[in-house]
Amino acid sequence: MILIAFQDFFVVHSTEVFFVYGLAFFLMGFAIALQSKSSSDIPLAKSLKYLALFGFFHGFVEWGMMFLRLQRELVAINNYENFIVFKTLLNSLSFMFLFIFGTKLLTETKRRWRSMNYIPIVLFSFWLVIYVLSSFFYYDDFRLWINASNTWSRYLLAFPGSIVAAYAIYLQIPILNEKRFHTPPSLLKKFSLVFLGYALAGGLIVPEANFFPASIVNIDSFFAITGIPIYLFRAICGIFMAYYAVHILRIFKQDFQQQLAQAQVLNSIYNERERFSRDLHDGVIQSIYGVGLYLENATISIDQEPEKAKLHIQVVTVKLNDIISQMRNYIGDLHGHSNKNGETLLASLYEIVHDFKDHSGIAVSFDHEQITNTHNISEEVSKNIELIAFELLTNVIKHASATIVKIELKDTNNVLSLVISDNGKGFNKKSCQRLQSKGERQGLKNIQQRARMLGGTLLVNSKIGKGTTVDIQIPREV
Repeated sequence: MILIAFQDFFVVHSTEVFFVYGLAFFLMGFAIALQSKSSSDIPLAKSLKYLALFGFFHGFVEWGMMFLRLQRELVAINNYENFIVFKTLLNSLSFMFLFIFGTKLLTETKRRWRSMNYIPIVLFSFWLVIYVLSSFFYYDDFRLWINASNTWSRYLLAFPGSIVAAYAIYLQIPILNEKRFHTPPSLLKKFSLVFLGYALAGGLIVPEANFFPASIVNIDSFFAITGIPIYLFRAICGIFMAYYAVHILRIFKQDFQQQLAQAQVLNSIYNERERFSRDLHDGVIQSIYGVGLYLENATISIDQEPEKAKLHIQVVTVKLNDIISQMRNYIGDLHGHSNKNGETLLASLYEIVHDFKDHSGIAVSFDHEQITNTHNISEEVSKNIELIAFELLTNVIKHASATIVKIELKDTNNVLSLVISDNGKGFNKKSCQRLQSKGERQGLKNIQQRARMLGGTLLVNSKIGKGTTVDIQIPREV
């Protein structure tokens, strides 16, 4: 009796279920479309537009079903069948976009398997050919044809697309953690689980068809056993997809704020360079030009007017001393500016990180939150840390095949620690040492020598297939 009551309730309120179903997916697509992601290098940024298209198309399809249920008696039979044909095509197209979202996110995350991006299009094209040809050569019954077509679109596109999307979303957890976004891993795990749920509800529970497993596991059998229409479970999946998508979109605001902070540092570097360039041009270079004129006059008069030439050389000596004094003032001004702002080392590292990202396309995070004071770091230490960072990041590009690099600069008991880690292919230390003995792979050896010169240490931890971590410890003052 309870089961029958459930079935009667959902039959009466099926229109409301389709409305919520369509609204959830449409709102998900709308929310994603409104969020600007063009400036972000996060893998999600390049694939979310396909999830938005899935939401839009799938939402319209379900609203179309709601419209048909409301206006069924007013729609002519030919128009009704034409609408169902079009709706079936749009539904399959929405599943293709879902599949593309999953493959695009996966290939952007792994930075390989690019050919996977063609799989959804190939499968959709295959489905479309079967959809058209079967209507002419196989099925005489309209309902059987539509049910079979819907079933195959879910088997070929919705089910594998949801599985791939769930896996690709799960892979974003370490990437977002590396970038220190305030997105809890549990949120991404739940978002991934929702797609797994949709793979079951939307990909395996299909319209009844005359082939296995659709002849046994289908919408009607599910409703007969549970008393709940599968559309309700799909609607619940849509609601949770929209909910988690909206929360995850906040990471793009955080990413923009990080990029803005980095741009401000780079802008400060550029302005300082411009100031120094102007000062050199208007001061030192002009003074050197004047010295050149005095020397030229001295050369001309040295034979006929030696006293005058001697006077010119004395002026040149005074002018050169003035230039040396100016240069010292510029250097002192730069040092004073650095000590005042405490940002020269950080700014240089930001510039190195920026150039590295531009040249390699590798996702990189730079954490220096534990540096509370960059004052009194000696010039020698700062310069060597910059050179070490540059060398290590160059090695990542040349040898690591990494997709993620994490840089940390810490200060513990007046000891600076620079930690650079990647998720690349790693290396065997013994093999590396053999190559070094032959004069190859001298980068790490040079870094170790540089650290020792400053009274520091170098620790390398690397395993094949597990990436590499390099930890350099150097005293603040040498």
